[in-house]
Amino acid sequence: MTTACASAFEQSEVDLHTMYDSGRENDEVAFTAALDPLFDACESPADLYAGGVKYPYVYGLTDGLYLDAMTLKIYCSGYEATPACTDMDSFKP
Repeated sequence: MTTACASAFEQSEVDLHTMYDSGRENDEVAFTAALDPLFDACESPADLYAGGVKYPYVYGLTDGLYLDAMTLKIYCSGYEATPACTDMDSFKP
């Protein structure tokens, strides 16, 4: 995982914890703001996957072992043109 991707995942996890801890679990704007940086910081689907394995909370998982290509495709919806989601259809974890 690239340094930029790891840093983005670390910050996203902090932002999501802050959002949920303050009772804003349904705040779509805050959720999007917490995840948006991932798609620019991560350089490939493999990078995005590695971040999710290390920081599963970002994907709403309790363990990175549960992360699969389908989950990544769902999160990449709307971000298909970013480096993190390019060629997602051919990505195999």
